[in-house]
Amino acid sequence: MEERKHEEESRENALCLNIPFCILTTQTFELLTKEGILAGASSGLNVAAAVKVAQQLGPGHTIVTLVCDRSVGVKTSKL
Repeated sequence: MEERKHEEESRENALCLNIPFCILTTQTFELLTKEGILAGASSGLNVAAAVKVAQQLGPGHTIVTLVCDRSVGVKTSKL
């Protein structure tokens, strides 16, 4: 019963974002060129989503995201 209540609360707090492909590719390249982080598209999407949430929340909030990427597919990607 307690687990079900937790699941319902989690769904209420869930957030779905639409990140266009051009934004995620730009963010992925910025990770490399500005931060020196070689990462794949999923990491670029992750950071782009964090940036969008930060913009929506505005000043005074802290957004944390992790980039866990071995960039294995980056060399063969069309990004």
